[in-house]
Amino acid sequence: MKLTSLALAAAAITVITTASSCKKEDEKPKSKTELLTAGSWKVTAYMLVSGATTYDFWKEAEPCLKDNITTFVADGTLIGDEGATKCNAGDDQTYTSTWKFAENETKIEFDEELYTIESLTSTQLKVSVTTTSQGTTVVQNITFSH
Repeated sequence: MKLTSLALAAAAITVITTASSCKKEDEKPKSKTELLTAGSWKVTAYMLVSGATTYDFWKEAEPCLKDNITTFVADGTLIGDEGATKCNAGDDQTYTSTWKFAENETKIEFDEELYTIESLTSTQLKVSVTTTSQGTTVVQNITFSH
């Protein structure tokens, strides 16, 4: 009787293990849209680079900026939320804008700016944008996490 129970338990474990490993193999990698729209994002790093000078903007940023939330919706809607604290009490709690991929999903446009996607995973989005003003070129490297 013990031998039969052990054999059944071993068979059950084999079936469960095989079924779960097949499921993992069948899962398709998520698209960039699925990764981007899977949840809300917060900026966790914001670096400014100009020549040999690097400035950690996020380290010095006001707490009212650090709790802001950005949500990319699959229909191209972007929802910005001021979070628990607002920098200006008169600002709306949320605003709505748009976003879209560009250049074969290597770039993303939102907040009237075209950003290069440096990386996009299920937990992190890294973008950059280069601007030039009065002869000075600045690269902004922004990391969002969730």
